[in-house]
Amino acid sequence: MKSGVHRSFSSYISEFLKQYKLRSVPSERFRGNRFNILIISASSVHFLSEEMKGFLEISAENRLLQAVKAEVKTEEYLEGCKALSLISELITVPN
Repeated sequence: MKSGVHRSFSSYISEFLKQYKLRSVPSERFRGNRFNILIISASSVHFLSEEMKGFLEISAENRLLQAVKAEVKTEEYLEGCKALSLISELITVPN
C-alpha cells in the first residue's frame, strides 16, 4: 500500500503478519515483467483484503486512498484478485 501510508499500514497489520509468520507486507518489486506484477499484486490484495478494508476505514486520507477503499469493497474486484491468486498458485509458481 503506497501513497505515503506504507509504514502506517505495516504497523496496523503487524499482529496479522506475526500470525502468518511474515516479517513484512507481502509485496514484490519487479522490473520489466508486467505479468508477474499483476499476479503477485493481485495475490497480495486477496490475502490482505480484510486488513486493507479495516485500515482504510480509519485512514483514507486522500483521494487515491479513498479510491482504493472503494475498490477493496467491490466484490467483483476481489474475486478477480482471488482468480489471479489461484492462477499464481496453480500455474505460474514452480512446485
